Amino acid sequence: MKSLILFVFFLVLFSCHQGIQRADPPEDLISEEQMIQVTKDLMLMEGHINLTYKDMNTFYKIMGSSSKAVYIKHGFTKEQYTRSFEYYAADQRKMTEIYSKILDDLTLE
Repeated sequence: MKSLILFVFFLVLFSCHQGIQRADPPEDLISEEQMIQVTKDLMLMEGHINLTYKDMNTFYKIMGSSSKAVYIKHGFTKEQYTRSFEYYAADQRKMTEIYSKILDDLTLE
């Protein structure tokens, strides 16, 4: 009887679950390939700045201004990159693929 009650409980619990809802892509979504290039450039820049400037205040100031240059280089705004990043980050498998491709590119370089 106890197992029947547990079975019914889990049946009701899981029948009410609708799953994770993924948001619609933003209108100005950056393509996956462009996302890989921009994120790779940001990661390289962050690594260089982190090694060069040990003071956190200086790091954040330079990181902020330098990241603007990366967005401009690729033709995006910070807001557009952020919206696209959040969209891709909602899918863990997709983000893993993006970071794997970045790691592959960096290994080849």
